[in-house]
Amino acid sequence: MLTDKEMLQIAERYLKKIGEGSIEAMIYSDDTIKKPYGNIYFFNSKKFILTGEFKYELGGNAPFLVEK
Repeated sequence: MLTDKEMLQIAERYLKKIGEGSIEAMIYSDDTIKKPYGNIYFFNSKKFILTGEFKYELGGNAPFLVEK
């Protein structure tokens, strides 16, 4: 079984992989849903999270699960 810290590291690696060079994505740390089988992470572009400007918001970015 993975710890919360290990699951977060996996989630961050996943975001780096899907963004590779184009958009830097960031996890909403306060919105993570913890379940007995894993954690569900929500994300958006780092620029949108930091500025709140809708022109930087990602479209179609569904949350994803990292299983324990």
